[in-house]
Amino acid sequence: MSNDQCTVEHKAKCVCWLEELKSPTLVQRRFRQEFGGGAHQFCPSRMSISRWHQQFLETGSVLRSTTVGTKSTRTEEMEFAVVNAFREDSHMSLRRAANRFSIGKETVRQILRDNNFHPYKMQTVQQLFEEDKEDRMTFARDELERIEEDPDHLPNLFFSDEAHFHLHGGVNRHNFRYWSDDNPGWYSENPVYSPRITVWAAMGEKGLIGPVFFEGNVTGASYLQVLQNEFWPVVRRFVDHEHVRFMQDGAPPHFARDVRTWLNENLEERWMGRNSPSMPWPSRSPDLSPMDFFLWGYIKSLVYTSTVNNLHDLKTRIQRAFSQVPVEMRHNAIMAYCDRLQRCLDIEGGHIEVMYA
Repeated sequence: MSNDQCTVEHKAKCVCWLEELKSPTLVQRRFRQEFGGGAHQFCPSRMSISRWHQQFLETGSVLRSTTVGTKSTRTEEMEFAVVNAFREDSHMSLRRAANRFSIGKETVRQILRDNNFHPYKMQTVQQLFEEDKEDRMTFARDELERIEEDPDHLPNLFFSDEAHFHLHGGVNRHNFRYWSDDNPGWYSENPVYSPRITVWAAMGEKGLIGPVFFEGNVTGASYLQVLQNEFWPVVRRFVDHEHVRFMQDGAPPHFARDVRTWLNENLEERWMGRNSPSMPWPSRSPDLSPMDFFLWGYIKSLVYTSTVNNLHDLKTRIQRAFSQVPVEMRHNAIMAYCDRLQRCLDIEGGHIEVMYA
């Protein structure tokens, strides 16, 4: 039995008991005693009991009706008023609108949908300056030209990046909901400073390189060791390794003099990044890299499916997740890179994530 299946007798008795007992919880106990069953027997929620009581005080009836009570029927005038209210205040909640116009929350939702309103979440993105937008457009235009004119460019391009994986991270609390007729007082406890692991990886049509785990903070020296000992040995095994391109963002360790010297000596004009002689990567542009808009999010979705026990468990999960990235999904992410370059031009260098929301 659900709240909607309660009979008029059930509702009437609840209203009378609430008048007498002054407590929805005591009404629930009386309901179980009256209609049989133990502690797990269904009884109305405290909210329903209070709502029936309020309805009776205002209308003299517990019957559901489209003409009796505080809820009004949907009319053209009502629809016009709701739409105008949300145009004036886009942050208004469905519940507040329902109370304001004395209609059901679902009615408000349906009115908005019928008028092409959609819910949007606020997004946090990096601040872009006007010069950043110009740089992003220049890069997008040049990169699309390289992809079109050089058939070796995109198939041989490796994107690289680092990401932090926290021991107590990656779980979206909005995915957890608890249903109960009493507040169980459940909560999730996380430390202020969660231990973390820094991971490096590279991704391209030719495959994935990594994960590589950093011990401590990433420095120019430790990053150079990753390029020399982890990235380059894999690349050298390719038959056509002389065609490999490499992308990195403008993080300070990537900009170290020794790093740039090594890149210039081994990749000549085939590396993309801050102050690259041939392919300068634009500042504040993680939304253009498949590492950010695809790989790290996908890996974390696999890693944090359940509570991580310790850092060793976290490393094991990360390694397992990398082995589970589908080839087709990786290919689609590389192709999406081209789409985002074009989108960057279409929106004059603005944030792509905002436009894709």
